[in-house]
Amino acid sequence: MPEKEQRPNISAEVIAYREFFAKEGDWEAFQEIVRLREELEPLDGWKRRKELARAEIEALDPDIFTKLFEKFAPYTDTLPPGHGRGHMQRDAINVVLIMQDEEIAKADPVELFVGAVGGVFHDIGNSVVERYDEPFRYSGHAEAGAYLIGKIGKGLIPPNLLSLVQLSIAGHTHYTKEFSVEKEGRAVLKKPYQDEVIDGNRLGMWIPRWTDRLDTNGPTLAVRHIITKAEPTVDFSGGKFQDVWEDPEDDFRHQFSPVVRTSEARAKLPAPKNTTDVLEHLLMFSDSNYNPNLPYPKYDTPYYRWHLMTPLVSWQRQFVLATLAEPPAFTQEEVSKHIGDFLKLCKTLEPGEKIDEKVELLRSKFDLLDEDARRRWANGFKTLSTVYTHWYGREDELLREQTKVESPGLYAVIESLRKVGINSLFGFMP
Repeated sequence: MPEKEQRPNISAEVIAYREFFAKEGDWEAFQEIVRLREELEPLDGWKRRKELARAEIEALDPDIFTKLFEKFAPYTDTLPPGHGRGHMQRDAINVVLIMQDEEIAKADPVELFVGAVGGVFHDIGNSVVERYDEPFRYSGHAEAGAYLIGKIGKGLIPPNLLSLVQLSIAGHTHYTKEFSVEKEGRAVLKKPYQDEVIDGNRLGMWIPRWTDRLDTNGPTLAVRHIITKAEPTVDFSGGKFQDVWEDPEDDFRHQFSPVVRTSEARAKLPAPKNTTDVLEHLLMFSDSNYNPNLPYPKYDTPYYRWHLMTPLVSWQRQFVLATLAEPPAFTQEEVSKHIGDFLKLCKTLEPGEKIDEKVELLRSKFDLLDEDARRRWANGFKTLSTVYTHWYGREDELLREQTKVESPGLYAVIESLRKVGINSLFGFMP
C-alpha cells in the first residue's frame, strides 16, 4: 500500500485504498476479477465452488452481517450521496424482503447467502473509486467492491463463499453490452457476465440486482438520482454512457427540464441534447421492469414483480406525472417550502459524507430554473412527500414478517439481518 495521507474524518485505511485504486490497484483489481471470472463463470466452475461452500453454510455465525457492518464502517461512512450509507441500509432491508418470497426462500442456501451478502455490499466500491468514472477505469465500482470484500471480508466470510460473493458483486451492474476502456496506452474490453440461471445455479448473481432494483424504483430513486445531478455525471442509459454539457449550469437546466421525450425524438438530437433528463431517466427505470425485450426482469418471480416492485413503480410514476402536470398557483413561499421539504428528505434518505454540501448545491441550482419549472418541481416534490410516507409504511409492515428461508443456519443469519433492517428503517422515518 502507498504511504497513507491523513485527512479529517476519513480513515487511513480508506485513504490508502483510494490511492491504491488511483494507481496500480485499478489494473490489479481488474486482473483479479478476470481470473475469478475465468474460474467461476463457467457453469461447472460455479457448481464446483458451490459444493465446496455447502459445508461452510452450516457453520455461519448468525451475527455475520453485524460483524461485516462493523468491519466496513470506515468505508460505509465515506460512501457518496446517492450511493451512500442510506442506500446500503435499504439494500439490507430489501434483501430481507426478497427472502420473504416463498419461491426464493426454497432455493439453495449457498445461492441465497452469496446473493444476500452481494445484495448488501454491492456498492461498497464507491467508497474508494468515483461512481461515475466507469468509462475511464479498468475497475469500476463493481470490480473495486469485489476486490474490497475479498480483502476485508476474509476471516469473516468462509473462503469458498467469499469467492462466489466477489463474483456476484463484480457482476451486479448488469451491463448488457461490452464496452472498451483505454488508459495509459492499454485497452481492455469489458464484457457482460455469464449469468444465466440453470437449475438454480447462479441465482446468487441475480439477488444483488433484485436488491438494487428495489432501491432504483419508487420515491427513493427520485431522491437518489436528483442528488447525483447536483453536478454533471456520466450515466449509463440506452446501452451507452451519456454525454454531459460543458457548462454545469446548462447541464442542470437540461436535466431538470420538466419534459419527457420519446426515445425516437431524443435520437434525432445531437449530443448532449439527446441525453435523458431526470424525469426520462426515472421512467426508463420503471419501464424496464415490464419490458420483455430487456434482460433485467427475466427471472423476476410473481412475488417480486407484483408484490414488491409494482407499488414502487406506481409511486415513481405519480411523482413524474405530478412534475409534468400544470402546477397549482403556488406562491413563491410555497414553492420554496416544497423544494425545502425535498432537500430535507435528501438528508433523511442519504445521510453521510458531503450530503450537506450536495443539498446546498441543489438549493442554489434550483434557482437557475425559470418560474414555471420551479413550480412544476415543487408540485412533484409535494407529491413525493406523500408517496414517501406510503413507502415507509409499507416497508415497516413488510419487515414485520419473518423470513421464509428453510435452511436453519441461513435462517438465523437472515433473521439477524431483519432486526438490523428494522432498526435502520427508523432513520428513514418521514
